[in-house]
Amino acid sequence: LAAAGYRLALSPSKAVSRTQGATDVDVACAMFEVAGAFSPSPCADVLALVAGDADFLPALRAVLQRPELRRAYVIAGAGAVSRRYRDAIAAEERAALLSLDGLLGQMAPGVLDLRAGRRPRRSDGVADVEGVMDALEKAATAATANANANATA
Repeated sequence: LAAAGYRLALSPSKAVSRTQGATDVDVACAMFEVAGAFSPSPCADVLALVAGDADFLPALRAVLQRPELRRAYVIAGAGAVSRRYRDAIAAEERAALLSLDGLLGQMAPGVLDLRAGRRPRRSDGVADVEGVMDALEKAATAATANANANATA
């Protein structure tokens, strides 16, 4: 995205920072910065928040107060957004919820999704490394076949 001209405001994952609250504050500050809370004008007229955490609702509502911000998109996996948060986003005229799963499928149809809920697991609940490797091999084989078909067409 950065190579395409988008300005990314990234926050360390909870696993890296070991402090969820600090990460949430980083994200909320980045949202305010994009909306122009710390400058005379916003950095962008559209905000994309890739997080399904309802803790960001107050920040989302605050940045939508800025008339220069035309639209805000909350992008999250299907199971990551509570009904209350979905309803609150739907109630905001200039906000929309987008499915991360749908976007990934459109942008990179050959991407193998092995996030936690889709990762092969053994009967004891631990990630099945052999199952993951099998899935990767199948995806690589399919991607190679598709690439060869596209090259010959």
